[in-house]
Amino acid sequence: MDDELRLVDITDELASWVGKCEPFGQGNPPVQFLVTDCDLVNTRIFKDGKHAEFMVRQDGTTRRMVGFNMGEAAKKLRSNAVVDILFEVRFNEYRGMRSVECIVNDIVTV
Repeated sequence: MDDELRLVDITDELASWVGKCEPFGQGNPPVQFLVTDCDLVNTRIFKDGKHAEFMVRQDGTTRRMVGFNMGEAAKKLRSNAVVDILFEVRFNEYRGMRSVECIVNDIVTV
């Protein structure tokens, strides 16, 4: 983990800063952040149960996070659980729209 954040701190500026640290690979691991004490609002499992989408809330800020290959782990979490999340931040471009995306590496119930 490189730094602990609040959900409100996840901005375009943060994703731009992370992008300047690329390319990631051997000798330059991706920048990882931690948010603690988030309320798990909703979980959605997709792509034949392989991946998961987590909607989390902290201090009035709600954010979508994606966990690739985390479908099974997501099934064990209950809505309204309090969770800590280790994740990466990057820009995602889809259909001409650019947005900040949070990729979950680990999620645990507190």
